Amino acid sequence: MDVVASSAGPVKFPFPFQPYPIQEQFMTELYRVLETGKVGIFESPTGTGKSLSLICGSLAWLRDFEEKKRQEEAQALAAETKEKNEAAEAGSMTEPDWVTQFLQKKEEMDTKNKIKVLDLLTG
Repeated sequence: MDVVASSAGPVKFPFPFQPYPIQEQFMTELYRVLETGKVGIFESPTGTGKSLSLICGSLAWLRDFEEKKRQEEAQALAAETKEKNEAAEAGSMTEPDWVTQFLQKKEEMDTKNKIKVLDLLTG
């Protein structure tokens, strides 16, 4: 695997061997185009490994995109759980302790289950 600096920081491309400089440039530019959501037109001479560069560059971007999405969803889930816990604590003044404890445990289990599902979906 090779590490190339891009606008998003160092990117590890799943290249099966040491890539040529033209392949590194191709993958880096492809990654940047995908990251910014633009359209790219790429050309390279015959025999320079365009197909492999396209596959490796796009797979690296997809891997990073899925990881960012998973982290954002986990953060949103944590914020939602925190809000619910705060609301439960505020409402606990009128409920018996055993009800509050049950609700907190249920929220924790629900959060764990949601994270497991997210991990399964993002593979």
